[in-house]
Amino acid sequence: MSKTLSVLLVEDSEKDALLIAHELRNHEYTLNLKRVQREESFANALKDHTWDVIIADYSLPQFGAMRALKLLQDSGLDLPFIIVSGAIGEETAVAAMKAGAHDYIMKDKLARLVPALEREMREAKVRQERRQGEIELRNSRDQLRGLAAKLQSVREEERKLITRDIHDELGQALTGFKMDLAWIRNRLATEDSSTKQQILQKIAEMGALVDSTANTIRKLCTELRPGILDDLGLTAAIEWQAREFTKRTGIRCAVTTLADNLELAPDQTTAAFRIFQEILTNVARHAQASRVNVRLEATEKEVVLEASDNGRGIRENEIDGTKSLGLVGMRERALLLGGALELRGVPGKGTTVTVRLPQSA
Repeated sequence: MSKTLSVLLVEDSEKDALLIAHELRNHEYTLNLKRVQREESFANALKDHTWDVIIADYSLPQFGAMRALKLLQDSGLDLPFIIVSGAIGEETAVAAMKAGAHDYIMKDKLARLVPALEREMREAKVRQERRQGEIELRNSRDQLRGLAAKLQSVREEERKLITRDIHDELGQALTGFKMDLAWIRNRLATEDSSTKQQILQKIAEMGALVDSTANTIRKLCTELRPGILDDLGLTAAIEWQAREFTKRTGIRCAVTTLADNLELAPDQTTAAFRIFQEILTNVARHAQASRVNVRLEATEKEVVLEASDNGRGIRENEIDGTKSLGLVGMRERALLLGGALELRGVPGKGTTVTVRLPQSA
């Protein structure tokens, strides 16, 4: 069955061109063949048509295979490039292959041409499919990262709304409830009743329950999204979180800040704070540490958040593994904002986590 083949041929000898064409047609190829002899014609042909293969004589009076190969590589096209020559030494042939030529054929051995050509076309197709797969994989990853960023943004916005609703609605309701209890207590205090003391005791218990519920609501709002992050910024939020961590776990957490020129966008501020929370969570759960030293520093180009503990030290398989969603989440948060996260562990001496985010200004 006839097969169509588009060939760009660099050849100055019409006789040799006819021999090459005859060899290809003997293998049932229907040829779309263009012969060029000059560099300008070759460059134009690369732009004007889609070729299956390039066959080039090694040396022409004004042009040759090595220059053609360089033009092909500069174009970014991945096409089989086969040198067909009547006089080429072994060292020259090896140099041409190292430069990127896929094969070389002597003109007196053209029977090798079609097998070599078909092999290189198959390999070119495999390379093209692999590149396409890599492009699709990168696009898929970019889409997933975009989706993850959108979900994080939506989640943080929902946390803000929920925090505001809890604070405004439930907080006000509890305040009103406690005011009503106080009004009842004041009225009962002026009455003479055998049950008055019991009622007053019940009111006191209800007041204590209101206070406890209010504290729970404040804690819940803080855990959802600490108001200090929006009101006072990243530095104050990190210092507050460090104090809370120490109170909750007993692990001393010292913060050093060198961030007078801190200029982060809101999403960067949120990402840095959430990463810091995850760092402290990992310290509490896994590090077996008694101390964490935190450094927040801002340069002209980036903001650096570094946390070092004196625990057991993270292992290499834990750094590179994908089982820890916390580590994966921290990396993705940093990466989505054009930053990077680095983990270093020394057995028995501790772990250092360094987060770098670009300044938004």
